[in-house]
Amino acid sequence: MTATTATRPAIARTIGKPFDYARLGRAFSEGEAFMRGMSEAAIAAIRAARAADAVRKLTCCPVCESDGLTGFVSIADHEYAQCGACGHVFVSTVVDEATRTRFFAQSASYSAGYCDEGRLQFRLDQIARPKVNYVEQHAAGRGAWLDIGCGAGEVIAEAQSRGWRCVGLELSAASAQFGRERLRVDIRPHTLEEHIAQSRDARYDVVSAFGVIHCLEDPVAFVRAAAGLLASNGVFVMELSNADSVTADAVRTFPNHPTRSSFNPLTTLHQFSDRSVERLCERAGLTPAAVWQYGTDAYEVLNHLNFAIPQLESSPLFPALLSAAQAQQAAWDEQGRGSHRLWIARPSTRE
Repeated sequence: MTATTATRPAIARTIGKPFDYARLGRAFSEGEAFMRGMSEAAIAAIRAARAADAVRKLTCCPVCESDGLTGFVSIADHEYAQCGACGHVFVSTVVDEATRTRFFAQSASYSAGYCDEGRLQFRLDQIARPKVNYVEQHAAGRGAWLDIGCGAGEVIAEAQSRGWRCVGLELSAASAQFGRERLRVDIRPHTLEEHIAQSRDARYDVVSAFGVIHCLEDPVAFVRAAAGLLASNGVFVMELSNADSVTADAVRTFPNHPTRSSFNPLTTLHQFSDRSVERLCERAGLTPAAVWQYGTDAYEVLNHLNFAIPQLESSPLFPALLSAAQAQQAAWDEQGRGSHRLWIARPSTRE
């Protein structure tokens, strides 16, 4: 008799996402001002937390618990470490949860991108609609959808227009108010834990967390709790930053530039490798089923070059770089170097 080992089904991969760089709602020079404001607000909060001794040092990987760590990059005097076992990248000196929660709830710089009326249609067309399209390829049918950290609710607005019954959770009061008034969606000012306590019997066909998990000190506990809200045939959807992205290379090359949310030691604690996602899902009782790999690395690189070369945006070179951005991004996505992964996971007990 020969022993056999059960093998998991192959993960279905979708590669690339069209992105209209010419329609970016904020000019690069205006984007620089926005990023500087975001960075300065975050750094001020970090310094206040340090002064109050409200930080703590992590000595092992928050995903696989290995203590084999190496330095990755230093941003605003905060070190990002990389796990040698699973490739996960994370902030190794963490600001306390109260400071981070207060920043998300009250920061005008954080909510500005969600409350910009001029960019709303762009976000609906270029961000929300493609995500809902992808989720619907893997969901069993249109039922109940919970979106955790929903911002102004663009995703649930798009899903609601298709017949989904949607609830969003969002701590930013300004973002939530904008979504309720402008998009007419149900957004509640609750954390996941508060929602579970108030809606113990609620079950959802889709539970999503777009750009949320990287903000949390304990991603395993969060994903495990969120997965507990799934209906029997439900799917968990998570958008994660890619540790092996070109954006990460750019940040390591220009660590002193104002950063977007991709590497902000107050708001972005994690960058995930494929191995760390598999370990995260395993510990949370989930199995990855599909992944969409894409990014905005070309935009991030252009931003960094703009910071390094102030005259670049007004130069004859800039239009040539911008016109090639989509093709360059497609190549990076194909290589697995895009900044984002959108994962679909299912409860492991269904296999």
